[in-house]
Amino acid sequence: MALDLDPNFQYYHNKGLAYQDQNDFANAIRMFEKALEMSNDHIPSQYHLALMLDKSGDLEEALK
Repeated sequence: MALDLDPNFQYYHNKGLAYQDQNDFANAIRMFEKALEMSNDHIPSQYHLALMLDKSGDLEEALK
């Protein structure tokens, strides 16, 4: 609901963290990518995206 009221990269980042905590790598990756679409220099989202890509078995993409 918060995303509908005020779309913000931080909401996507936090939602990605929630998915990460549930080991839902696909949705976490999707949320971190959305956060980076809005703020491509957000280092925590970059870090967590790489971490989730690695954990999902895509090390090559994680290292980009």
